[in-house]
Amino acid sequence: MALLQDKFEVNALLRSPHKERVQILIDNEFRAGTKKLDTLISNLISIVVYPVVSQNDAGRIYGITFVDNQTKCVFNGSDLGKEYSAKAILDRLDTRPEKSNLVIPTISSQAKSKRDSELAMSSLIPSSRKDSNILSGITGAHLDKSDVDSNLKKKKRKKKGKSL
Repeated sequence: MALLQDKFEVNALLRSPHKERVQILIDNEFRAGTKKLDTLISNLISIVVYPVVSQNDAGRIYGITFVDNQTKCVFNGSDLGKEYSAKAILDRLDTRPEKSNLVIPTISSQAKSKRDSELAMSSLIPSSRKDSNILSGITGAHLDKSDVDSNLKKKKRKKKGKSL
């Protein structure tokens, strides 16, 4: 446990110069006159900082995480400072975010559970079935859930042994 704690402390020191870089990039976007969340996100993505907006099922934003692909560091908004938390970023913008055509990377409990269930199902489907599932979009053939269930329920047959 102490070894792990030491690693956390060392990594916190190593991340500090990169923290200032992300803060400066966000501040530059606000100085440039960015007024909408969609615009802020697309501008940061263009400079290789990917904001991930966390929102609940009702659409309320409760967190922003900044992934800096250039320096390979990830910061929660609040880790950067109080003025970079989700609430502070939204307050710095003129209006609250509205529904738009831009896809904002989000993390919601519903999306996460759907993704997890799809991954679980794909691991249960034999590889030949996965290929037919891909081809179903082209050919129009559909794979029923009953096909998957029947494959899962098949029992192994015992091989007859030869007696000498």
